Amino acid sequence: MTDNLKTIQSMIDATKEALNNCKPASLKESDIDKAAKSRALLKDKLALLESEEQKELQAIAEAEAIAKQHRRESLFRNIIENYQKDEDEYRAFNQKIEKKLEELFTLMREKDALFSIKSLGIKTADLDPEERKCLFDMVRGIRPSEAKYAMNLGSVWQLALENTLESDSTLYCAMKRFPENYSHPESMKGMGIQSIPLWCEEMMISSSEDIDAENTVTP
Repeated sequence: MTDNLKTIQSMIDATKEALNNCKPASLKESDIDKAAKSRALLKDKLALLESEEQKELQAIAEAEAIAKQHRRESLFRNIIENYQKDEDEYRAFNQKIEKKLEELFTLMREKDALFSIKSLGIKTADLDPEERKCLFDMVRGIRPSEAKYAMNLGSVWQLALENTLESDSTLYCAMKRFPENYSHPESMKGMGIQSIPLWCEEMMISSSEDIDAENTVTP
């Protein structure tokens, strides 16, 4: 409520009270005429004040509508800016994840090179066939099979999931099934759908049109 509206409503209350108290001092014709003139003036004043009150209420409503529209536009712009910021960070995280995965498999490749004929420095030229076969068999025996390798890595994967992610999260459920669900090797995908920024822009346009329609005076 504005100060102007408070003043007008205060004057309305005072005028109504004066109107209720405006009675002839006596039954003399002069007193009755005097009271009637005063009441007529008070009624005109009250009508004028009530008209001004409606104008002020309309002006307040329009100002509030415009202020709300500005707040909404600010909100939608902020959402769009934050979306774009998230999109940039999302793309950067994709690149970091790809790099980390490459580093992971590089470590695994280097680890896989251990306990091999080469790493153990086995020189077959100085071994007879029986010794060579026996040593090769032992090397093969200590190296994990494909199934054991996958099982061990899968166990480590699950342990990392449980230590890092909430068990009821979408990411946990998706990674728990990883990597069985994939089509073909490719880079991590970005956020291709721009529905949120487009929706915010539509809301700003429609809200602005609504305000213009409300403020248009029909001749």
